Amino acid sequence: MFSINRLHSVLKAFPSRVFNDKVQEHRSDRYSKGFKSWDQLVALVFGHLSGASSLRMIEAAYNSQKRHHYHLRTGELRRSTLADANRKRSSEPFSAAAQILMSQVHRSVRQESEGLLYLLDSSSISLKGRGFD
Repeated sequence: MFSINRLHSVLKAFPSRVFNDKVQEHRSDRYSKGFKSWDQLVALVFGHLSGASSLRMIEAAYNSQKRHHYHLRTGELRRSTLADANRKRSSEPFSAAAQILMSQVHRSVRQESEGLLYLLDSSSISLKGRGFD
C-alpha cells in the first residue's frame, strides 16, 4: 500500500501557491462547505500513486491512514463527495499546476508526454450499457 508519508513528500514539490491562486480566480471552492479543491487534489494524487482503480478503493485506502491527514491539511474522504467534486469543479487549477510541473521536467520527458496526451485526447470512448443502446 502506498503510504501517506510518501504522498506528503510528493506534494512538497507541488506549486500550491499557483494552485490556490487559480482556485480563487476560478472560484472552484465557491459552493463547497468542507471538501475543498486541495482535498480533491490530494485524494486524486493519492489514488493515482497508489494504483487505485476506483473511487471506492481511493476512499478505503486513504481513510485507513487517518492519522496522517492533519499533515496533508485534509480530512476524511467520502466517495460521493469526491465524485461530486470531480463532476462539478473547474479543472483550471489542476491544469495550471500541471503546466508548472511539466515546465520543471527535462525536455525529453515533455516531448514524450506530448505524444501520450495526444493519444489520450484522440482515444474513443464507447458508451455501452443502460441508456446508451
